[in-house]
Formats: sequence, C-alpha cells, structure tokens
Amino acid sequence: MDQKVVTLKDISEHLGVSVTTVYKALNHKPKVGDELREKILDTAAKMGYIPNRMAQALARKPLTIAAVVPKYPEEFMIYIEQGVRSAFEELKSFNVTGILEVVKDKQEVESAWKSLYQYGVSGIVSCFNQYNKGISSFLDEMPHFDIPIIAITTIPRDNTPCIGKFLASGKALGRMAGQLLGMFCAPRAPVACLIPDLIVDIHVNTVQAFSKECVVWNLDYRGTFFSTHNNDETYDVTEKLLAEQPDLQGLYVGSSNSYPVCKCVEDKGLEKQIRIIGHDLYPNLADCLRKGTLTASLFQNQNDNAHKSVIGLFNYLWKAQTAFQSQYYRPEVVMKANLDLYQDMY
Repeated sequence: MDQKVVTLKDISEHLGVSVTTVYKALNHKPKVGDELREKILDTAAKMGYIPNRMAQALARKPLTIAAVVPKYPEEFMIYIEQGVRSAFEELKSFNVTGILEVVKDKQEVESAWKSLYQYGVSGIVSCFNQYNKGISSFLDEMPHFDIPIIAITTIPRDNTPCIGKFLASGKALGRMAGQLLGMFCAPRAPVACLIPDLIVDIHVNTVQAFSKECVVWNLDYRGTFFSTHNNDETYDVTEKLLAEQPDLQGLYVGSSNSYPVCKCVEDKGLEKQIRIIGHDLYPNLADCLRKGTLTASLFQNQNDNAHKSVIGLFNYLWKAQTAFQSQYYRPEVVMKANLDLYQDMY
C-alpha cells in the first residue's frame, strides 16, 4: 500500500492550529511566533511532509538567475562553473531558468552584462577579477539598473552595486598563510608574497593581513610581488624574484596560480629551501603537495560555494527578503597528510 501523502490539513489537525498558520510557518511568512513556527516545522518533518515543489513553482512568477564567470584562470574558474551548473540543475523544478555567461575579455564582459540587463534577469551572481573587473564603467548605459548582484569569491573595488557577497575572508587567508610560514620557517626567515593584482578586495586584504602576521611570527617580510594570472608570466616573475632574493625561505602565493611558482622552485632545485603556501586545489597542485614542493594550500572549495551562492540568491528572490544574508566560507588547510580526504573535490 502506498504511503499516505501528508497535507497541511494533517499537520494543522495534529497540532490544533489553522491550515493558514501551518502554511505561513512552512513558507516563512510573518505573524507566526518563533516557538510555534519551530513546533510546526518540527512536526512537519516528523510526519514526513514534502512540499509540492511543482505547485509552488507554478504559483509564482518564473525566475531567471544568471551567473557571470571569468574564463581565466581556468584551473580555478572551472570549479565555479561546475557549482553554478549544479545549482541551476537543482532549481529547474522550481521554475527557474539559469543563464551562465563565461567571459574572457572586456568586450565579452560588457556584452554579457548588457544582454542580461536587457533580458531582465531576476538576479546575478558574479565572480570578479581582472577579466571581469566590475560594471561601474558602463552603468550609465544601463539606466535604472536594479538587478540584485551577489559577488562570489571576490568583490570588485569599483562601484558595482552588489547587495551581498559569498566569499572567503582575505584577512583570514593572509593570517593563515603567515602563521603557517611562521611555524615552518626559522625566526627572521626571509619571506615574500606573490599576488596577481590588487583589483579585487580579497587580494588587498590578503596582502595586508599576511604582512602583519609576518611581524607577529618574527619573519623578515621582503614585500609583495605581482605575478598576474598567466602561468608563463608567473613563472618569469618567480624566477626573477628568486634571483633577486637568493636567501628566500618562504613564499605565499595568494591566488590559484601556485603551480608555476612550484615548478620554478623545482627547476632551480630550491624545493628544500623554500616553503610555499598556496591557494585552492586542482590536479597539478595536488601533485605538488604529494612531492612536497607545496607545503600547504588554503582550500576555498569554490564548487560548493558557487553552488550555495546561487541557491542563496534564489532563496532571497523567492522569499522576497529585504536583505541578502552575506556569508564568509571557511578556508581549509590541505597538506600531503590530509590530501586524500579531498580527492573527490578536485
């Protein structure tokens, strides 16, 4: 015999409250006390109530959620794309259309944002970097722009009107890197930071926090050097840095491009002299961890967090919330010792 479908009426009769009250509690509507709301939610879960997603979806205006994701650096952005796509797939049953715009230059960025504006999408999640710096330069061409934007992984430093963010704390990343080098290097060890640019907020905060943490751990901070996002250019910058600072013992790469840094250090035969702390995780970096060239990487799980940011924007739009609840996700330290725990994430 098929199991009986639990309805709102079943829950209301079980608790002795009106169907309207149950509906309001389950749909996060006002005028229901916190204690009663929790009781209704708990009872609904215990009774096995399953909301009719299709009916709910058809009862409201369809939503179109877009994502603007830079193509480069590919080893980082590919996981953001995966997270966005999985969220779009999950939201299909909620009458949501997903649009993913992958952009690689200024022309594509401008075209993508203007087309999404003209299309009238419900909301946008966007990752910002040197390939997608922000939209303030062409806002005048999009009058009355009121599409809610959620910044994921990074925040632009221009006047792009973001209503919320979903990212790691640059301050936490920089402090973690400084402490790790302080633990692995001798007192007064010469260390430096490699960063692609200072276009986005997270890079600025990362550098500032790292330099301060070097003081705490009595490290000889030699400064910040700019690597760009290009692997060949990063290799060249690293090679020049090693030539200028032959006594260097620690390097913090505050972005996803740790691999060319590790490759350069290996080619120079300095892997036993220099401790490297990087960001993120992908196959080449996992190999560097296994070999010991990369001491540790600060994993941001961009797949999972891109997915959550899209779902968060959907909840904001669907429930007509007055404010988006920004979130800082927690970076995790990945080393050779615990790398196996992350094998399904890269």
